[in-house]
Amino acid sequence: MYKCKNCEKEFEAFGALGGHSNLHGNHWSRGKTFDEVFGIEKSKKIKEKMRLKKIGCIPWIKGKRLSEETRKKLSLAHIGKSTWNKGLTKETDKRIEKASISQRGKVRSLETRQKLSASLKGHASWNKGLKGYGKFNLGKKRSEETRKKLSLAHIGKSTWNKGLTKENDERIKNSTEKMILTKKLYYQSETSKWKNPEFRKKHIAQATKNLQSRPSNLEIKKFMPFFTKHSIPLRYCGDGSLVIGWRNPDFVENNGKKLCVEVGNKLEKSIPRSGRSYSTWQEYENWRISHFSKYGWKCLCLWEDELLNEQNLLTKINNFMGENNVQ
Repeated sequence: MYKCKNCEKEFEAFGALGGHSNLHGNHWSRGKTFDEVFGIEKSKKIKEKMRLKKIGCIPWIKGKRLSEETRKKLSLAHIGKSTWNKGLTKETDKRIEKASISQRGKVRSLETRQKLSASLKGHASWNKGLKGYGKFNLGKKRSEETRKKLSLAHIGKSTWNKGLTKENDERIKNSTEKMILTKKLYYQSETSKWKNPEFRKKHIAQATKNLQSRPSNLEIKKFMPFFTKHSIPLRYCGDGSLVIGWRNPDFVENNGKKLCVEVGNKLEKSIPRSGRSYSTWQEYENWRISHFSKYGWKCLCLWEDELLNEQNLLTKINNFMGENNVQ
């Protein structure tokens, strides 16, 4: 015989006791997981059986839309009620912690991101039109007193990630791996975009528009007169009239050879700036030569300080051109 703990009523079958316990709202398995009720091994088999049973089954509500009346009833029924996870954190609730661990380190694929992007097009963000949200401090300047208090409060304190590396901290490791994967996906996305003729045409036109201020003073006042003076067969194309692998050289050989020339100032190319893949003029020179060589072009970099010795500069250009056509 099985006895109910609440009302001490006896039952011959255990299943009958379980159904009766529901009346008291304290079923023996309430709040327990499959692993806690059946054990890890048995719960795995049960979960797999449930999964296989659902394969190919179409949810009864798929493709259906609730009527306005039903939606209104549901809305009224939920007024005053909060969500089950309100106020819970991964530190205070095992379910939140488990969900957090399952999503840690995951990065959505490019296909998934494109699907999400397409599904959200035309939908306004939930905070559109709300004033002050996220911008309560925008444009405000803290007083000297407040700034002094903040400064004193941080004296002696170090940042949370000081001394941590990807070898000794899981958060840094996950962040580094995620950053590498994100860069890889971004590169794949940009590469596929440039294969689209319409995208190429649009962005090349934009780049050409941005080059309307060309030629620069260095090109028009120093190198162009030098090339004309010595009858060097180079044609100016720095205005975007020629693009090689999405890069625009300054000058090209005028007789059909795949030779291009870049001109610049060593000091300007050595100034560190955001977005630059080089930090010295030597790195810039190697980068340009390497880029144009991928497309079958030979590149020569000429620098402003080389104009001080015209004979050496002429020899350098002559060796590059491969012909004695420099006078």
